[in-house]
Amino acid sequence: CTVRVESGAGLASSISDAQFTDAGAIITKNIAETLQDADLILKVQAPSEADLGLIKPGAILAAILSPYQNGPLMAQMASRGII
Repeated sequence: CTVRVESGAGLASSISDAQFTDAGAIITKNIAETLQDADLILKVQAPSEADLGLIKPGAILAAILSPYQNGPLMAQMASRGII
């Protein structure tokens, strides 16, 4: 299993890139590199439309999606086979 974390992703939670690396994660330069070929994606907030386009069909996304407020996003995920 490979864990990838976008550089700076933990700063608001006071978690440095070095702490992620020490725990075994690979630090990536950008979201595209982070999401590339990911089978399981963990996010705090729903992905943007641009980020959604980077997620491969069949991937599992765990995030706070607020489906009643994000109907179009839910429809895009469904049409792309993102679970």
